[in-house]
Amino acid sequence: MFVAALGAQTSACGGNEEPGPTLGPVPDPLSYDVAADGPFAAGYRTLTTSYESPGGLGARTLTLNIWYPSEEAGGPTPVYSKLFGDDDVYVDAPLARPAFESGAPVLVHSHGFRGYGGNSSELMRHFATHGWVAIAPDHRDNTLLDAVDPLPLYHHFQRPLDIRAALDALATLAPNDPLAGAVDLEHVAMSGHSFGTFTAWASAGATFARASIEAACETGELARAGCTDALIDVFTTELAEPRLRAAIPMAGGARDHFFGADGYDTAKIPILLMTGTDDDVGAASLFDKVSADVELTWVDIEGGCHQLFGFGGCKNIDDAVGFPIVNATALAFARFHVLGDDDAHVAAIVGGTETVSELLHYKSK
Repeated sequence: MFVAALGAQTSACGGNEEPGPTLGPVPDPLSYDVAADGPFAAGYRTLTTSYESPGGLGARTLTLNIWYPSEEAGGPTPVYSKLFGDDDVYVDAPLARPAFESGAPVLVHSHGFRGYGGNSSELMRHFATHGWVAIAPDHRDNTLLDAVDPLPLYHHFQRPLDIRAALDALATLAPNDPLAGAVDLEHVAMSGHSFGTFTAWASAGATFARASIEAACETGELARAGCTDALIDVFTTELAEPRLRAAIPMAGGARDHFFGADGYDTAKIPILLMTGTDDDVGAASLFDKVSADVELTWVDIEGGCHQLFGFGGCKNIDDAVGFPIVNATALAFARFHVLGDDDAHVAAIVGGTETVSELLHYKSK
């Protein structure tokens, strides 16, 4: 179980600093209720990284959105994708003193179709207030500002590779970066919204079915996706992310033309599937087809729409009600499976014997 790290040196977003005035003990995030904000404010910054995309595609450059714990609430606030402001997050706020002895655990997130890295910023902010570092790449060629239509086949393997690149970027930060050495890549959870559900399953170890991809390329949904044998071959390589300990796909169903009938059954880590009752994405079918060998939990939120797991605005559930349900359920799952949190309340939420809301319906296998 993780414990608070006391008396650690402070660091600012612009670089390391000498310890300042005594601020008292560092709060222990595991002592805070998952349904409420944690002891920290949320800072925000961006980072650019590149990697060599397989299939002969060359270099791929990504913008990474990063939320992190800070002990200072104030300053400029971000505008995600040049359109969506966030008044509860502070750009370049100083990084908080370490709350965990081995560094901050990490939540990595995949946005939806034509989305953006900040699409689920409420969830990212919540994790940051509890001492986590949250990171979300802008999946280039499929964002609000640069969508390619039709979406090329290769984007489907680039998505999980973008997740790998985001974690690699945290592992290889410059020595003077305030986050260098401050994150714990042994303790990583993943979330994904909508199309990001596909990314989450792929990163969690779901196996791609070459025959299904070939069929979809010939006469199905991928007929205009620029399929080639070389690109299809990439799906037979290792695209799973071994650093993940749990995955939380949100507002998404099955994509059988990639994973076939049983590709989901090879997922290697616990999965929390989160959906809303006002958003028919085929989650029930997905839940039923997944083997009992996979540790799968499905929670369906009454009145939840597709964007309950994004920027909100559902018709039948207010954000002030819905967001805390999503945040608490996801954080409890991550604390239990990633951090080994043995708190009885957290374990009961994960096990379904307690609920964070009467609006939440729970199934597991």
